[in-house]
Amino acid sequence: MGVTQSVYSKGDPEKKTSKILKSNTSSAILKTDIQQGLDEALTKFNASLSTSPSIMLDNMEDLDLNVSSVAEENRSKAQKTMAYLDQNPDKVKAFLSFEDLVTLPVGLKQKLPDNSEVTIGIFSAEFSTTGAILTFFVRLKTKIDNYSEGESNERDLLFGVSGISFTKTGGLNGNLTAGLLGDYTIPGKKWTVVLKGGGDNIASPDLSKTYVTFSCSSFVEAKVTAEIVFPRNVVVPYDLTTRQSKEGRFKMTASATVNRGFRDMILTATGNEPFAVAGFEKYGFNITNAVVDMSDISGSPLVVFPAEYQHPDKTDPALWRGVALQQLTVLFPKEFEKESGTDFTVSGLFIDKSGFSGKVAYANSTGLVFGAQKWQFSMKKFGVEFLQNKFVAGGFAGDFYTPINGSPTEAGSVGFGYASIIKANGDVAFTVNADADDVPIKCWKAKGKIFQGSQITMQVVNGKFYPSCNLSGEMSIGANKINASNATE
Repeated sequence: MGVTQSVYSKGDPEKKTSKILKSNTSSAILKTDIQQGLDEALTKFNASLSTSPSIMLDNMEDLDLNVSSVAEENRSKAQKTMAYLDQNPDKVKAFLSFEDLVTLPVGLKQKLPDNSEVTIGIFSAEFSTTGAILTFFVRLKTKIDNYSEGESNERDLLFGVSGISFTKTGGLNGNLTAGLLGDYTIPGKKWTVVLKGGGDNIASPDLSKTYVTFSCSSFVEAKVTAEIVFPRNVVVPYDLTTRQSKEGRFKMTASATVNRGFRDMILTATGNEPFAVAGFEKYGFNITNAVVDMSDISGSPLVVFPAEYQHPDKTDPALWRGVALQQLTVLFPKEFEKESGTDFTVSGLFIDKSGFSGKVAYANSTGLVFGAQKWQFSMKKFGVEFLQNKFVAGGFAGDFYTPINGSPTEAGSVGFGYASIIKANGDVAFTVNADADDVPIKCWKAKGKIFQGSQITMQVVNGKFYPSCNLSGEMSIGANKINASNATE
């Protein structure tokens, strides 16, 4: 096998040293209403809080393509056949007769609705008393958008098949299937489609790969099997164990049925692994399904553009090309040790030639519950926003529970409301409302009042949350009131 393998060596962002999360807490800043707290946190967020890391451009020149020596040899035959037909237009017929097979190559051409061109070239024929057995190649010539200076803006996709019967009386009959000769790329601005091909045995095309079907020499459809590969300056693979980005490139497996040409290709896709947004790599996303819109004809109804989104293709949906991420699960950094609740899914995110965009919004009165040593906090709201591969804002809100005021899963417990800001580097700053009346104090079966000026802080050390508090207030046990000034844990 003449398969060229290469190891990714370019485009890795510089490794970032982990930082300890520093929490600024003040009970006077935050009102007790959780929703208002989160809204204020998101509104006050400013990108200058944390400088975005430098992200190196990944031009994806080292993509691994599977082209065997047999497929390469068949490509060479196909290219010579097509070159001959281009130079001898009289050998391109409107209809093939048995007599046309005497001198080869000979071919047929067809224009598809997307203005691409399909050429069938008869390469060889073995004659019998009733007809001939043919080997022919197919060239599908389609335009591409993202091509380098000096390159053609067209891409020739080559297919092949052998053992096709051509009768003296009926010519080519029935459906004919030709397989793609090895892998081909269709480059995009922020992703590349790798069409998966075979070509080792053109007598029996691999129907698990990309192939084209003809009926009586007319194009019917193409069945596409592909990988969607993203450069590391857009998204990166995300490790579920370490909850950090890892080397390599994020890929999706995709498929499509193409009837009007490759300029009208819309693929359905699933992620092979989780991913993170480049430069915002503490949080990940696990994608269950997506739609890759490569069409110039059919506009995608799946994308809702943010109000701030500025893009020349926004006003004409038929011109917009991109990846609509229809269903994703949010993955939290390692310090978020979930104790209860169901992972939430979101939609409305997309990737196009301007980058990764969209808003994540989650709200649930029960929420998720995370552990922080022996403390707990609930997450009832979560939001994060990206605009054309830039982190805009993020935060979450819920209730905080210390050992004195119980647990979010325990009846009668009252938590301290909090809101947080997610910074551009993924670090979190908590603001906790630590003053409250009638707080049940579970350890003594009492009730307490926490005064203003009390503080609850949270920091991250070695991938774990470590909370602490400094509380001032009063505690009532039965009829007795006790001043509990500056109780610290």
